Amino acid sequence: MTVTCTNTKHIYPGDGQRRKWPFTFPLFNAAHLRLWRVGADGKAVLKTAGFYVDMEEKEVLYPLENEQEPVPAAGEYIVLQRVTPLTQEFDVKRQQNLDLQTWEDAHDLAVLREQELAEELSRALKFPVQNQNADTDAAGYLAAITQLKDEAARESQQALENSRQACQNAQQAKDLSAKAAQEAQAAKDSLSVYARQAQTASQEAQEASQAAQQASTQAQGFATSAGQDAASAQDAAQTVARHRQETQELAQSAQSHAQTAQQAAASATSSAQAAAQSAQQAAQNAAVIVPDNYVKKSGDTMTGPLKLPAPAVGLNDNTAITAAWARALITGKTVVKDYITERFSDETGNWYELYVSGWIKQGGIGVYTGLVGEQTVTLLKPMANANYSLMPLMVSKRGGYDQFPVLTSVTTTNFKFTVVNAIAGVAPLFTWRAEGYKAQGA
Repeated sequence: MTVTCTNTKHIYPGDGQRRKWPFTFPLFNAAHLRLWRVGADGKAVLKTAGFYVDMEEKEVLYPLENEQEPVPAAGEYIVLQRVTPLTQEFDVKRQQNLDLQTWEDAHDLAVLREQELAEELSRALKFPVQNQNADTDAAGYLAAITQLKDEAARESQQALENSRQACQNAQQAKDLSAKAAQEAQAAKDSLSVYARQAQTASQEAQEASQAAQQASTQAQGFATSAGQDAASAQDAAQTVARHRQETQELAQSAQSHAQTAQQAAASATSSAQAAAQSAQQAAQNAAVIVPDNYVKKSGDTMTGPLKLPAPAVGLNDNTAITAAWARALITGKTVVKDYITERFSDETGNWYELYVSGWIKQGGIGVYTGLVGEQTVTLLKPMANANYSLMPLMVSKRGGYDQFPVLTSVTTTNFKFTVVNAIAGVAPLFTWRAEGYKAQGA
C-alpha cells in the first residue's frame, strides 16, 4: 500500500457518554496502538487494558461495558497514538523468492516510524540551526526552564494566598463596619430618647423656678403689707393718747402678724429653693438613664425595678432599644416582644431557631432509605407535646415517577413516614419542618 496519511494520533474531548473513538491513521497491528487518558488536572495515564481495538471498523471501544471504569467526563481527554516498534523483521535469503507485498510492508513500516519520530520531534525543544555543539546543552536548558517554572508556580501560589487573605480581611472589615453601623444607630436612638426626656425635665424645672419666684414675690408683698400695718398702728398710738392701752394692744397684735408674715415669706422662699433644687436634680437624673437600673416586665405584672434589655447581635430590629420602646417603658407599658435567643445550623442541612417564649422552629434534609418499611426522623429538640405543626414533607422526583410521603406516626421526639411509588435502588432526598413549643429543659 501507499502511505499518504501523515497523522499519527487523535485527541478527543470527553462528554460523559462517549465510548467509541475512531482512528484514521494506518495501523498494521492492534498492539501498535496506545491509549492515553488525560484527567482534568492535565495528567496523562497510559491504559494497558480495559479497551478493544476494532481493526475492521477502525475504532477503539473504551471503556468497555463490563468494566467499572467511568466514561471520560467533560474536561477530560482521550489520546489515540500509533507507536510502531523500532524493529525490522523483513529478512531475504539467497535464492529466495521475493514477495513484493512483504517488501512493501517493510518499507511502509519504516515510513510509519519516521512519521511518529517526526511527530515526537515537533513536540521537543530544538535549538536554532546556527548553534554549535557547545551551545546545545539540552540538560542545562531544561533545568533552567524547570527552575523558572517552579519559581513561577511558587509566586502564583503566594499571590493566590495573598488574594485569599485580602478577601478574608475585606470581609472582616465589612462585617465590623456593619456591626459598628448597627451599634451607632442603636446609640443614636437611645440618645434621642434621653435628650427628649432631659428637655422635658428642664422645662418642668423652669416652670418650678417660675412658681418659686412668684411665691417669693407674694411673700415680699405680705411683708410690705405687714410693715405698713405696723406703721399705721404706731401712728394711731401717737395720735390717740387717751386710747393708749388699746393702741398698744393693737400694735402688739400688728407686730405679731408681721412676724407671722415674715416667717411665711421665709418658708415660701425655702420651699421654692427646695423645689428648684429637686427639679434640677430630676432633670439631671432624667438626662442620664443607666440601663443596669431597669429589668423587663413579666406578662402584665411589674416585678422589681425596670431594666433596659441589651439587643442580641444579629437579630431583627424589633429587639433593639428604640425611642418608642423607652417611652412605653417609662409610662409603664409592656412592649417587650418575643425574640430569638438561639440559632443552630450544620453542613448537612439541619437547623433550628429558639425564641424566648419557648417557641421553636426546626427542620432538616435527609435521604429516604426505608424502601421496605418506615423512615424515622428524630427532632433536633423535643416538643412539649405531639400537637406541633409539621409541614408536608417534600420528596424529590426520581426515575420519572412521583413519590409521595405518608405520615405514619408523630411523637414529641420523632415522626415516621413512608413513600408511595418508592423505586428500589433509588434513595430520594426529602425535607422537613416543624413548629411548636419545645419541651421543658430541652
